[in-house]
Amino acid sequence: ETAAVVEFSLSSPLDLSGRKLPARQIISAVCQWQYRGAECGYTGPPYFTRNNIETKKPEEDMCGGRLSCCRKRFKDVPLPFGGFPAAGAHGALTRGG
Repeated sequence: ETAAVVEFSLSSPLDLSGRKLPARQIISAVCQWQYRGAECGYTGPPYFTRNNIETKKPEEDMCGGRLSCCRKRFKDVPLPFGGFPAAGAHGALTRGG
């Protein structure tokens, strides 16, 4: 750049060389949200152990990160599951089943 010349480099907003989309890794069976964090949103009680067993002890409260854990806590409301249940074992989307 000088007082007489300015050089611009134009690129598309879709030019994402070197970036991964989505920005997080696609893992089918594991929730990536922090338990009781903003994305998770669970504020119970009830409390559950890692194995989905109800407990009265808050210090035992943890999430196993599985879709079944989310279902146990949220019952009949839309689940905030942070995984990709439709992704196959290798991250590819699968049909049916």
